[in-house]
Amino acid sequence: MRGIAERLLPRAALLTLVLLYLVVLAGAVVRATGSGMGCPDWPRCYGRLVPPLKAEEIDFARLDLAKYRKSWAGHGRAEVEVTEASVRENFSAMETWIEFLNRCLGAVSGLAALATLVLAVVSGRRDGLLKVVLVGQVVLFGVVAWLGKVVVDTNLLPWKITLHMMLAMGLITTGLWIRHRVVTRRGMVVSKSLRWHLVACVVAVVAQTVVGTQVREIVDQAKLAGCCGDGAQVKLEAVLGVTFAWHRVGAVVVVTLVGLVFFRLRARGECVEAAPVLIPVLGLLVAMEYVAGVVLIRANLPAVVQPVHLLLAFLVHGVGLSLLLRSRLRGSETSAMGEEA
Repeated sequence: MRGIAERLLPRAALLTLVLLYLVVLAGAVVRATGSGMGCPDWPRCYGRLVPPLKAEEIDFARLDLAKYRKSWAGHGRAEVEVTEASVRENFSAMETWIEFLNRCLGAVSGLAALATLVLAVVSGRRDGLLKVVLVGQVVLFGVVAWLGKVVVDTNLLPWKITLHMMLAMGLITTGLWIRHRVVTRRGMVVSKSLRWHLVACVVAVVAQTVVGTQVREIVDQAKLAGCCGDGAQVKLEAVLGVTFAWHRVGAVVVVTLVGLVFFRLRARGECVEAAPVLIPVLGLLVAMEYVAGVVLIRANLPAVVQPVHLLLAFLVHGVGLSLLLRSRLRGSETSAMGEEA
């Protein structure tokens, strides 16, 4: 049993990580399509385990119409009288199922994290830190799920959406660390300055993602106020103000830091040998992320680019963190986070 658990552990860790990235993508699609209130109740959706496909399938005996009144008021629909007829009229199968699938992916990724914890225990690994982080990850999944309910109950309150997103980044960070811990791979020898350069890249990407989320919240609030409609490009940039200015500065900082670390790693043959795929991928991802950001602001935030932009930010963070985890200082002993992970 221990041998089977040991073989399955890296696969379970990888599955959890892949599912987490899919959850991020699904959440970004929810945000881009305005489907956050596609299921105005939680954890059920329209009072059901599986949401309806048509408005005619809504069972009003299971619903609390007060929740719909609250959610509609938070989305500029306060003037709509909440009745069975108005609920059916405003029902969107697309928005409902986008939000429902997002929830399903979150639940499955949580189960995968729990399975990874169980496998780590059953395998008999003498790695207390790994088990502590795995328990912390499962607990964090519970917090994220609870906050998801709070976000729905408070009608997508902006700062709670940002917190929800940052906790998701925390889950991916722990997922990357766990995956690195359970997989044996060659360490990447770097200088102290290069290692701190990698740390700066990871921190800058996280900070830039937070500021980007704040930019998106400003856009959402402006649109609810009737601003930034079709063809309102000048108005959009004016509304974004200083937050967007910081986001632009952050983009330059991230591109500069990642670009320099990319060339520094490429110049070291041992680094290229230890991470032959991650290094070029890092350069490609940050270039794609910058282009996506330019397209967003120049094309007035096209919905199809928004999820791509957020996913690329998470991927840049993931690749940068993976390189940092693989790095070790010249002459230092290989640690559990390096070759003997």
